[in-house]
Amino acid sequence: MTSIPQGAVITADIVGSQSLSQLQLTRLQSELKNYLAEIATAEQGYYSFYRGDGFQLVLPDATKLFNVALQLRLFLISRHSDARLSLAVGEVNITAADLSTATGAALVLAGRGLDAIGQARLRYNNDSNAHFALNLAFVDLLLSNLTQKQAEAAFIHISHPKLSHADIAKQLNTSRVNVTKLLNSAHYALLGQFLAIARSHQ
Repeated sequence: MTSIPQGAVITADIVGSQSLSQLQLTRLQSELKNYLAEIATAEQGYYSFYRGDGFQLVLPDATKLFNVALQLRLFLISRHSDARLSLAVGEVNITAADLSTATGAALVLAGRGLDAIGQARLRYNNDSNAHFALNLAFVDLLLSNLTQKQAEAAFIHISHPKLSHADIAKQLNTSRVNVTKLLNSAHYALLGQFLAIARSHQ
C-alpha cells in the first residue's frame, strides 16, 4: 500500500457527455486518458476512470493541485468540452493502480464535493478563507467563458510558462500577434496571479 499523508485529489466528470455521440465520447476519453497518463508520469501520480464520463487524479505533491486543475479545464475546453472538478487535499491510501480501492480523507472530500458542486465547475473542499473562495469562483467563471482558441493558447502557456508568444504561435500555426490577443482576452496574467496565490494557500 502507498500512503500519501498530504496528497491532492481531483474527482471529476465530463460536462454534457450524454449529448456526445459514442464516437465523440470515445475520442475525448482517449485524448483525456493520454493526458492524464502524462500528468501521472510527470508528477508520480495516479489516475483512473469510472462510470464512463468520470475520472480521478491523485497527486503526491499538493502544491500542484490548482495548476493541474486549471490545465485540465483548459485541455478539455480546447477540445470543445469541459468538466466539473472537485478538489481536495489530505491523506490518500492507494492499494491498486486504478484507485478503485483507494481510501483516505482527500478522496472522501473530493467525492462529496462533486456530488454537491451544483452549477459550478471548480470546487475546493478543504477549509479556506472567503477571499480565496471568491478568487476561485471568479477563476471558475473566467474559464467557463473561454473560447476554444483562447483555452488552447492559455493551456500551452500555463503548461509551458517559459515559452514565448512566438513559440506558442508556432505550435498553433498562427501569428505571434494573434497569440498575444488570445492570451490577453483569456486573462492569462490573472490566471497566473491566481496560481501564485493558490500555491501559497496550500
